[in-house]
Amino acid sequence: MNNQVKRLLNLQTLLVLFCVLMMPLTTAQDDELVDALDTYLQAQTTVNRFMGNVLIAQADTILFQGAYGLANVEENTPNTLATIFPIDSLTKQFTAAAILKLQERGLLDVTDPISTFLPDFPNGENITVSMLLSHSSGIYDFVINLDGNMARLADDYGAVSMPNLIQLIADEPTSFAPGEQYAYNQSGYALATEIVSRVSGTPYEVFLEQTFFTPLGMTNRGYSTATSISDDIASRLAQGYHWDGRNLTPGETLSLPFAIGASGAYSTVGDLYTWYRALENHTVLTARLFNTMTDPIINLPVNNGPFNAYGYGWAVRSGVLFELFVGKAYGHSGGGVASSYRTMWLRLPDATLILLQSNVAETPVVQIATDIVAILNDGDYVLPTADIVTELAPDELADYVGKYELASGRVVSISLQAGALYYQLESQAPRQLTPTLTGEFVFDDGSRLAFTGEDITDGFVLSFAGEQVAAVKMQ
Repeated sequence: MNNQVKRLLNLQTLLVLFCVLMMPLTTAQDDELVDALDTYLQAQTTVNRFMGNVLIAQADTILFQGAYGLANVEENTPNTLATIFPIDSLTKQFTAAAILKLQERGLLDVTDPISTFLPDFPNGENITVSMLLSHSSGIYDFVINLDGNMARLADDYGAVSMPNLIQLIADEPTSFAPGEQYAYNQSGYALATEIVSRVSGTPYEVFLEQTFFTPLGMTNRGYSTATSISDDIASRLAQGYHWDGRNLTPGETLSLPFAIGASGAYSTVGDLYTWYRALENHTVLTARLFNTMTDPIINLPVNNGPFNAYGYGWAVRSGVLFELFVGKAYGHSGGGVASSYRTMWLRLPDATLILLQSNVAETPVVQIATDIVAILNDGDYVLPTADIVTELAPDELADYVGKYELASGRVVSISLQAGALYYQLESQAPRQLTPTLTGEFVFDDGSRLAFTGEDITDGFVLSFAGEQVAAVKMQ
């Protein structure tokens, strides 16, 4: 990064360049609420380098939308409401909707074994389409060792392609018996992408275009395949960045065209809102199938922010939420492996929708959404303050290495790799822990982990979106 860009990242300069576009669209909008939201989002921009777009709606009424920061720091291009972002795992809702649309047409059923569509897949007669969509299939997740598997596809299997990816997944051992438990899994949605293509008789993205996007007028979207991004989409696509607590550096997003249905779509908050209205008004799917999509299918081993179960393409929660609501909430976050972006969708039981898109990978989108809920409901929240990251010597980090058991019985491994500490829930990809001067460690999504014990580490407490989970170190 050149000196000019570094100067742009200086706090004072970034504040001068800070760009916000707020568009109150209703005469009933509360100015105090808008001011509170804007003040909070500006604080997130200053402290956590949030750069991106926000939309908040109540059913068919937009309450607030704004564009913050820069779409491209090097070119000093501001984000606008027309800026397009990769939505990463929010793509899964489109894949789940495509499967359910094929079911509506009588072409498949979520209870079908995947051997119906992928006849050579090992144990496919015991793995259902439902298990792929609800992350309960137990098949190998190729992103756990993404770089290594990409090299294997190219070198050992001959090419990076969907047929070879399916074969690689098939060649690896499973993590558990089909349907036995939940483990977030990109491979399941890669296989679901292929099933959509085979059953519909058209490429996955063509089926979505013809079935959903074109009829709904969703024109601000694309996919992570070089051949399907128009010049207009490319010109409005935000550059992704990584924030390490000190510097903001451009990131690269790996194109995985064979896994397009897992994390490959691009969109704007406006088009996502159009999709939301179509879902809620049952334009996309019948009321019965939409409820199937957002009903809890399998419980999560650890709450994912406000969610405690998973449906089809959605994390969900039924019951009491934030001590404010009783009913069903659904949503999803996106970003992480091979991404320089973050996204968040949260739909509350009172039909409030919160959409967040950021072109900084470390933006704590779940915490931001949680705080926005508090702002909307006169609840308690804290304006963010900067974490001061530090460095610890490998021998200091080694004290934390070991296996820790959660109350659910699941095991977390804390490991030391190349001088950095990593947290890994069994069957999941590792996540880096960054030490801070407070003694806590932070994840790139803003969640925090504090190890417990005086002279000897005996456990940890994980804090995430207002909830805490404790673990005990195993002997």
